[in-house]
Amino acid sequence: MAGMRALVTGGNGFLGSHLVRRLTAAGHQVRVLYQQGTDHDRLADVDPAPELVQGDLLDAPGLARACSGCEAVFHLAAVVQDWGPRELFERVNVGGTRDLLRGAVEAGARRFVFVSSLAVHRYVGITDGDETWPRDNLAQPYGASKIACEDLLMQAQAAGEIEAVVVRPGVVPFGVGDRLSMPELVRNHGAYRHVGGGEARLCSAYAPNLADALLRCAEVPEAAGQVYVVADDETPTWREFSDALFQGMGLAPVQASVPLGLAMAGATVAEAWARVSGRPPLINRYRVSLAGRDCVFRSHKAKRELGWQPAVGFADAMAETLAWLRRYLKK
Repeated sequence: MAGMRALVTGGNGFLGSHLVRRLTAAGHQVRVLYQQGTDHDRLADVDPAPELVQGDLLDAPGLARACSGCEAVFHLAAVVQDWGPRELFERVNVGGTRDLLRGAVEAGARRFVFVSSLAVHRYVGITDGDETWPRDNLAQPYGASKIACEDLLMQAQAAGEIEAVVVRPGVVPFGVGDRLSMPELVRNHGAYRHVGGGEARLCSAYAPNLADALLRCAEVPEAAGQVYVVADDETPTWREFSDALFQGMGLAPVQASVPLGLAMAGATVAEAWARVSGRPPLINRYRVSLAGRDCVFRSHKAKRELGWQPAVGFADAMAETLAWLRRYLKK
């Protein structure tokens, strides 16, 4: 797809802005769909500047207009949180994806690349997962919504309506421009506690590495109808990951830890109280499972079929992220 016009939903966000830069660098024309009230300063220095279109996943006609003239659609926008009413995720994530997909098909788009999540799986202690691992996280609204979205895409692929590709990034995306996850960890350094000693391993997705893979998902013909895990090669423990972050920010490594069983019991109680009070719990079983059990998925399929390799290793990726984070938190 040389010189294609591509729509990126959520292209002004953290991961979306990296994809916009990658697409632009590859010579593609980019249209960004952004939600009212969100800024797009991450794109201020992109050259050539992308076309900015205001829209919303609840506005089906607007989504159809955004798809007009586009050969590829990259769908990143979603409600991304680990707690909330099921109806919210179904209405925004599933309904929005359904309407965007319909708009893409009607516009004659050739390929639809959907950014899903490893949250389609329950985190039960996975040390060598891949695309065939059971999608069994139906009890959690966010994970269930991603499963439903993947199904919509594969149904459209099977019907010959569009070429669909599903991407599940590493469970910890990070990089320059992340204004939520890493800054929150740094600000809450004093309250941070490991689960089970912080010995559980994770798989990350450095944003530029992920952007490279997403571009290949649109360009490689054989990717149509496929699902890919896109994760960095290194699989640090949570202690190693947090130590790199905190020490890089001039903070002491965290030693305090809570046993997995105790943390899970506390999360269960917190969730029960949240259902009564209507307030989000400070801790939930999803977070405890992620922090206390291995969640390692490999990208052998993406490497084999897309010809993709994570170009930036963990040490360099963390160094670049920390350099930006220090500047950001001084503002």
